[in-house]
Amino acid sequence: MNHQPARDGKTRAVSRLLRPAESAFVFPGLRHQFTLGERIVLETGAVQRMARLRQTGLAYLTIPTNENSRLPHCMGTAYWTARFIDAMRVNDYAEHVGDGYHDIDGNRERLAHLEALLGPDLSLDLLARLYALVHDSDLLPFGHTLSYQLGFYPPPGNIARFAKYVRVIAEQVTDSPLLAAIEDEAERAQTLAALHRHLDAAEAVATSVNLLSGKPGGHSTQSDAEVARLLPVYTFVETLVTATVSTDLLDFSLRDTLGASTPWQFDAELLRSVCVFATPPAGREPALLAGVADPTGRPVDMLFRFGVSAVGDGRVNHRAVTYVVDLLRVRYEVLERIVYSPGKCAADAMLDRGIRNINSHHAGEPFPEPELLALGDDQFLDYLEADELKVNLPPDCRPVMGELKARRLWREAYRLEDRSRLSEPAVELLRPAKEPSQRDLIEERLLKELPGVPPSEIVVSCLPLNMQMKDPDVLIGWADGAVLPLGELAATTGYAEEALGITKRYSSLWSLSVYTRAVTSAQLEAVRKAATALFEN
Repeated sequence: MNHQPARDGKTRAVSRLLRPAESAFVFPGLRHQFTLGERIVLETGAVQRMARLRQTGLAYLTIPTNENSRLPHCMGTAYWTARFIDAMRVNDYAEHVGDGYHDIDGNRERLAHLEALLGPDLSLDLLARLYALVHDSDLLPFGHTLSYQLGFYPPPGNIARFAKYVRVIAEQVTDSPLLAAIEDEAERAQTLAALHRHLDAAEAVATSVNLLSGKPGGHSTQSDAEVARLLPVYTFVETLVTATVSTDLLDFSLRDTLGASTPWQFDAELLRSVCVFATPPAGREPALLAGVADPTGRPVDMLFRFGVSAVGDGRVNHRAVTYVVDLLRVRYEVLERIVYSPGKCAADAMLDRGIRNINSHHAGEPFPEPELLALGDDQFLDYLEADELKVNLPPDCRPVMGELKARRLWREAYRLEDRSRLSEPAVELLRPAKEPSQRDLIEERLLKELPGVPPSEIVVSCLPLNMQMKDPDVLIGWADGAVLPLGELAATTGYAEEALGITKRYSSLWSLSVYTRAVTSAQLEAVRKAATALFEN
């Protein structure tokens, strides 16, 4: 069978992957079908593992309805990605964006330009949907807790880990029953090759983040120069799916407020204002793009990014910015209500205690990343519980994982929320507290004032300052063709200053706590006095 372009300008293999798949998923109230390409990727073990990764970790122990997993979140992100792209082709800025770049103007023309850069072997729509579908697939069990909070592993966004996991997905799609159902062998091979190209491009989207920040790309099959040629496409897809305000955040806000029994309603009016902005290279980008030509031979002198326009018909569209700020506020409230909730913080500290109980009795790292990337949250808890019983803890060191799984949360004997009350020695002691070894040291200092209390009976939790805070960097189309990150717009003009206020509020969520298995008033008071002496006096 000849590998010829179909009537839509794409090869037959690409067109086949874009066809709506026979429905295997139910979306109550939504008319949405995944493409064949998405469904093939969905039906891999590597992607289905996300159904065993909870969106908010151990929060379900205190908010039982908060059982949402990463898989429906990524499926929802893919849905919103498709919907945003469709909206951009027909909305108020379909013909004219107003950012001053007229060579390629209007959402529709810019999307067509990005499509043309990809050529007949790749589809912008499918690339964006697939990137949305797999963007969280390489997360570890309790990944945000283990990384952001406890410092056991690099934080999400590790490009090398993502690249390796995409390769795993690419390997697993080769034996897809949906591909096997294609009777013509050549046609089947071409369809698989087209899907592999899209997964490779999804990896390049993540790689572009490294390149633009001055780091080595880390792509497993393409050179940095090859990725740079298509940066105008990759920057658009990345900002659409995973930037501060994005389809990822929209699905997160809808899903996790619902899980916390405080549902938030998205106003679809925002879709009228979403844009493909042309942004001239800045920062490190000019050096990266020097001498780089896109696939058409044109110098790459302009990148494209997702954003929201606040101008139209000669007046400010205040409501568009209000939608954006609302999303930032909802994200903050979800984190405040769920991720920073007292019960979850206690559970996270117990998880830390259990892992360090095990680590202290191993010669090396007992939980290598490749092993964890095959586990879900509950499997990891089972793994920890079993391992904690095997490591020959001292007689005075009792296992903690069984208690955690039974929701027998430890008591908070000491809590400090005002950093100004920390003594200077305590500030230095806590500065590297994200390192597990430093928490060991802090607890040793504390236990000197608590004779007879074994190390397994207490755990110190010092939440990182501004944990999971994101700058309000979504692009806003403004007067006279200016396109500014929302934070810069607020800082320079005073407009929408609440966005800066929301960002600053993350620092107010900081706390230092000491949790203990002790339950009597006298025991709790002893721990509180020892902690006060160590951290405040």
